[in-house]
Amino acid sequence: MASPTISELAKIISVNTAKVNDYLSSQGLQSPAFHVDAPSRSLIPGDAHEIETAREAVIDATMSLHDLMLGPKEHLMKYTVKQYSGCRQ
Repeated sequence: MASPTISELAKIISVNTAKVNDYLSSQGLQSPAFHVDAPSRSLIPGDAHEIETAREAVIDATMSLHDLMLGPKEHLMKYTVKQYSGCRQ
């Protein structure tokens, strides 16, 4: 099976983010954030399987898109060398 293209990954992210956002909004729950009073974990309950699946799809697709956008060299370099600004090759 072929890997998804960057456009396909973007669509997966968009569609599934909308599902999660719609669920959170309909339940009166906060959207994920990093501010000091934000929830420290996902607010999706264990019985909302479809929404948790959508959340996981977003996480997987964003990681895949990130790696594809880095390209092979930068992707591998992130596992081998700590890069500091001014030290990139």
